[in-house]
Parts: sequence; structure tokens; C-alpha cells
Amino acid sequence: MQSFNERLDWLLAVVPREPGRLAGRFEIVDVETALSDSVTADGGRRLGGGDWLRAVREDRVDVSDESCTPYLNALENLLRLPRGYFRDETLAGSTDQLIKATAELPGTTITGPCRSTTAAYEVDDLLRLTELLRDAYRSRPSAKHS
Repeated sequence: MQSFNERLDWLLAVVPREPGRLAGRFEIVDVETALSDSVTADGGRRLGGGDWLRAVREDRVDVSDESCTPYLNALENLLRLPRGYFRDETLAGSTDQLIKATAELPGTTITGPCRSTTAAYEVDDLLRLTELLRDAYRSRPSAKHS
């Protein structure tokens, strides 16, 4: 099981700002801004986005605490992840597989599955499709000469 820090660092390294783009990843400042912009006080005192992120990264706040829900929702929105990603290991695992499969095919975009808990294709089907597409790409005459 990955820690919150490991999972967030991995997501920041692999999730592009725009689906289907190779360049442009989110940075911590983007995360802090999204957290600050999305989380509003609802009668209770909330930490600013950067303060909350530092507290979680330093293990001073547990993401399983209900007070973290608005922050986690903001992160899931920013990174186009399904609700519950940071609290449900099974959901996170299947979503990570979709992200990895998409990363294997640079320049492609899978719209929707990462934001949905159900998809038209199962993860295993997408991984098989990835393998088929990779093999087909490598067998092209122009690919053999590069």
C-alpha cells in the first residue's frame, strides 16, 4: 500500500495537465493553489491549501479524517481522479492501472475512465489493448527504420 506522499508524488510525475499531452505536469504550487481555491470555510476553521498539504506530508494530519474530505475532493478534481481515490485502495489501484496504460501510449487520450468508477472496458482489456497497439506500432515499416 502506498502512502499519501508516495501516491501524490507519483501522480504529479505521470498525470499531464491536459489529457493526451506529453509535456506539462502539475507542480506542488498548482496543488496548493487548487486546494486554496476549492476549499472554503463552512462555518469551521480550515487550513489553507499549502498548510494542509504540508501537515499531511509531515504526518500531522491523517487523510482518513473527515476534515480532509474537501481537500481530497479538490485534489481529485485537479488530477481528474474518481471520488474516493485517496481513501479506497482498490479504486486507487484500478485507476493507477488506467493511468499507466494511458502513459504507455504517448499522445493518446482516454477520456472518462479515470473520473468514473465504471468503464466500458475492464482494466485487463485496456492493458491487452495497450500491448496490441504497442506491437502494431513497433511492426510498422517506418518504426523498424528508426
